[in-house]
Amino acid sequence: MVTGHKALVIKAVVFVVATATSFAQEATVVSERAGKVREQAGIRITKDEYDGVEGKKSGQGSQSWRAHMIIEIKWRVAPQAYKKGMNLYRDGEHLDAARELKASLEKAGNYPWLSAYANYYMGLSAARAGYLKEAIAALETLVKEHPKHRFVPEAYIELAKIHMRPGSTGPKAAKAALERVAGIRRKLDESYQIKIDLGLARVEVMAGDASKGLTLLLALERKTREEILLNLIAMEKGQAYVKLNQIPKAERAFERILASKKIKNPEVIAGAANGLGDCQFAQQKYGLAMRTYSRTYALFIDRGDLARKVGWALFRGGEAFHLQAGKVAGDERKRLQRYGTRVLRRAATDFRSTPGGRAARKKLGLSN
Repeated sequence: MVTGHKALVIKAVVFVVATATSFAQEATVVSERAGKVREQAGIRITKDEYDGVEGKKSGQGSQSWRAHMIIEIKWRVAPQAYKKGMNLYRDGEHLDAARELKASLEKAGNYPWLSAYANYYMGLSAARAGYLKEAIAALETLVKEHPKHRFVPEAYIELAKIHMRPGSTGPKAAKAALERVAGIRRKLDESYQIKIDLGLARVEVMAGDASKGLTLLLALERKTREEILLNLIAMEKGQAYVKLNQIPKAERAFERILASKKIKNPEVIAGAANGLGDCQFAQQKYGLAMRTYSRTYALFIDRGDLARKVGWALFRGGEAFHLQAGKVAGDERKRLQRYGTRVLRRAATDFRSTPGGRAARKKLGLSN
């Protein structure tokens, strides 16, 4: 169980940016068009920028993709540290992923694409492992050294999220990051533009006027039919409704996300489950809250990057079991009380460094 992290040091690594003509190295391009996923192997990538991706296959003509169509580019030849880091990233082992991706940068001169890719995924990994300064450094290196890369819009959006994390630099820095990407928005696909506005609405909800943020979100909802974007909007709407104490509306927003078959991001799923559980708890629906919080810790109990969310689910879940026990009698009451105490103890021991773990320790009368 994850109770802490080993020291992680990630330094921004600067390399000379390769030109598009020297960029060509072979890869498999995974893309989606009209809901159909396609893998094309043996493509020599000649351009990988936010206004489009281009490549050639031996014996065939040039091919191109809009940036938002690209799901992944899998490079045929890459340093072992990069391959290992990406496998760890996909498995949710983000601290180790960040270390491997940092190590892979030592060979970036042999792979013109590597500096952008390793810094981008190192930034995401470090952020998910809780190393926010290192995450910011890696993503800032990407946007500085590769200002037209396909990852740049997402990097700015991720920077805004990191700046809004507890203990980070705050809403002013988050808004500045989004304004930087807004400067290139006319060159971006509509989905990116919606993500930029979604980020600005998030800043407003979390640190400004929640009513204004909600108005922005409702306007965004009318601009897209893409299910993934609609569910990301629903997540922020849920947070806005919570801030405005409109709990039943928040509950419906979180339920929408959990009912979606297209949302696969563990962080989004855990956030929506905890949000729904908190709404049910606030309305004294303790039986429902017990099951909702259970979803978070059953799915993600071994995910170190989601320790804060799991710790909170265990704490509030334990409380929900105790409060539900007060509504029944006999053996059922005793069973719920025992289980609630067991869940609280797990939060207090295995997740003691998280807010939920500290709250559980206080609830159980243990010294922090």
